[in-house]
Amino acid sequence: MRKTVRLILAAAILMISFGMKAARPEIAFTAEAVAFNGLSAGTRVAWLAVVREPRSYSTSVYVLHGTGIATPSGVVSIPARGAEVTNALWMMVEFETGATVRTSAPGYTTSVRSIDIRATNGDTFMTIVSPQAKVLYVRPRHGVWYGSAYDGGAGDDDRESDARIHFSLSSLRGVHGNPHPPAALEPGDVLLVIDPVAMRTSRIEVVP
Repeated sequence: MRKTVRLILAAAILMISFGMKAARPEIAFTAEAVAFNGLSAGTRVAWLAVVREPRSYSTSVYVLHGTGIATPSGVVSIPARGAEVTNALWMMVEFETGATVRTSAPGYTTSVRSIDIRATNGDTFMTIVSPQAKVLYVRPRHGVWYGSAYDGGAGDDDRESDARIHFSLSSLRGVHGNPHPPAALEPGDVLLVIDPVAMRTSRIEVVP
């Protein structure tokens, strides 16, 4: 009898295990917040967003970035409103794993073209083929940093207008964890980049 009960319990556990699917993180928008849903409780995340707010005769462009910890229900909610939930591009990365989610606000069209990024293990810089770049750099379990650059201007080490940015890691600023930027690229480092002009994005991971 006991053996039969154990077999039934084991079968039930297997059915539950195969029937349940792991929650997939997603970004959701409301009138007053942007929420990262489907996370495990206690998961720390970092985010990067570029907002393009239409004005009477121009467009105001600004960047949002930060970190948060998922609630017991698996949510990180960021107060946001206006163009931040209607005319914006958001990227979220899990601090422990580097897993990333990207989406634009509902109904807001962004470019499907990616950004060419060249990042080689051991280098102290990366090359970003873009006129501008907003960068979130994540070394899982160690730190998150932010940087901004313009081709031929601030953040571009070679200062040449050549359609590519020579972005030095030393120009990064701490967002969470170790305040000092990485000395060199390491395998597993995750780079999130947004071009605020064409609203393009890329996510790459440094490989050995």
